[in-house]
Amino acid sequence: MGKSEEITKGKEYILAESVHKAQMKASSAYDYHRLQDKRCYFVPCRIEENEESLCFTYELEGLTPLKEVKKNDRGLIYSLLIQVGELEEASGVYDFSLEPDNLYYDAQNRVHVLRRDIMKEEADRDYFKEFQALAGALLQKKYTYDDYLRGGMDLLNRQEETKGAALWKGMEDALTDLSQKQHELRSYEKTHMCRIKRGKYRAVVTGMLLFLILAAAVSAYTFYQHYSVIVPQRAALAAQRAYVESDYVSVIDSLREIEPDAMDIHEKYILAVSYIKGQAVDNFSNEAKDNILSRLNVGGDSAVMDYWIYLGRLETREAEDIALKLSDNQLLLYAYLQERDQVSRDSSLNGSDKAQRVQELDGEIDKLAEKLGIQYDKSTEEE
Repeated sequence: MGKSEEITKGKEYILAESVHKAQMKASSAYDYHRLQDKRCYFVPCRIEENEESLCFTYELEGLTPLKEVKKNDRGLIYSLLIQVGELEEASGVYDFSLEPDNLYYDAQNRVHVLRRDIMKEEADRDYFKEFQALAGALLQKKYTYDDYLRGGMDLLNRQEETKGAALWKGMEDALTDLSQKQHELRSYEKTHMCRIKRGKYRAVVTGMLLFLILAAAVSAYTFYQHYSVIVPQRAALAAQRAYVESDYVSVIDSLREIEPDAMDIHEKYILAVSYIKGQAVDNFSNEAKDNILSRLNVGGDSAVMDYWIYLGRLETREAEDIALKLSDNQLLLYAYLQERDQVSRDSSLNGSDKAQRVQELDGEIDKLAEKLGIQYDKSTEEE
C-alpha cells in the first residue's frame, strides 16, 4: 500500500504508512473520520491528509499479529476465528483484508483490524471464502492464506486439521462448529489438565533441571571412578599377584587395557619386566635379556619402562620416539629390530612397501650396530 515504517517512541510502538489517495476508496473528510472510528475492532489510527497522499499512523502497543499465533494453541485460534467471523456484517461497510498480518489481537484476545477502507456499494466480495482461507492458514503450517485463496477447497481437504473448514456451508455453520470445538476443548482441559502459577511452574522446571544436571554429574563421576580408578586398581592388584607367582603372561593380560600414563612406577616396572622375561620381546637371547634386566630398577627412569611396555605391545613407533628422546642408541636398535621383525611378518603390506621399509630399517640398524660395535646378523636378528 505505499511506504510503511515501524517506529518505537518511548514505550509506544507505532506503524506509519503513506498511501496514495488514488489507491483508496475513501475520498472525503467524512470517510477519513469513519476510518479513525475508535470502535473495538479497529487498530487505533490517526490519518493526516496531504495533497496527493494519506499518512496512516497505527498504534500497535500491546497488539500481536495473528500470523504469530502458535498452531497448537487451538483455544486461542477458535476464539479469534469466531470474532473474525462475526465481523462479516462490518465487511459490508468497511473494506479490509483477512490476511493474518492485517489482523491483530490484544491482551484480552480481542481481534483488531489494521488496514481498512470504505466499502462501496458496487463492490463484490466473498467474505466467507476469505474466512475459510484464514482458518486454514491458522490451523496448519504447510499452506498460507494466499495458497487457500487460490486453491480453495482442494487444499483444505488435503490437511487433517483443515478438513472441517471445507465442510462449512456458510458463516453461521462455521461459527457453530468453531463454538462447539471451543467448548469441547475447554471441557477436555478442565477434565484432563490443571493450571499452575507461572512462578510455581518455573520453580518446578528449575528444580527438574537442577536434578537432571546433578544426576548427570553423579553419573559422569561414577563412570569416571569406575573406568579411571576402580578398573586400573583391580588390574594392578591382579598384575601384582601374577608377578609374585612369576606368571608374566597374566601380568601382561591384566594390564593390557591400561595406558602407561595411567600406571604408577611399580606397575610400569612389573609390566616392563614381564614383557622382557616373557615371549613378547622375542628378538633377544636369554643373556641379552639378563643384561637388559640388570639395568632396570624401580627407582630408575620411568621413560625406560614405558619404552619396554610399548615395545612389548608392538607399538614400535612409540618405543622408537622414547629411545630418540633418551638418546639411547641401544634402545633405538632394539626398537628397529622389533619393527623389522614386525614388518617382515605383516601380510597386509604389499611387497614394494614392505621391501622399502625393511631396506630403510636395515640401513638404520647397520649404522647403529656399527656405532655400538655390535655384529648384526640379519639371519637371526640377535646380538
